[in-house]
Amino acid sequence: MLSQSCRTQLVSWLVKQVQQTVVLEDSANCTFTKKSVLTALYGIEAIATQLEEPFGWDKADIKMDDVVEDLRIEVGVLLREWQANATMFGRQDQESLG
Repeated sequence: MLSQSCRTQLVSWLVKQVQQTVVLEDSANCTFTKKSVLTALYGIEAIATQLEEPFGWDKADIKMDDVVEDLRIEVGVLLREWQANATMFGRQDQESLG
């Protein structure tokens, strides 16, 4: 994974390349293309910054407390079913074995 400073330098370099390329052909289409590419590059940078640390307390972060609680409930259900000799685990009743 790229560090924040590395990504920032990469985006800055790409922006300069786009600006230099568009300066050579200055027309309405090039201006629109330049703005579109720059918006996309800065959008990608913003998304990368959000996804860099997915576990935390921000609104967009993965809520690990909720994930762990859901997993605890699911494992509890599976263990209760297993203890009750559920057929979903390939167990057979003692009467049918007889």
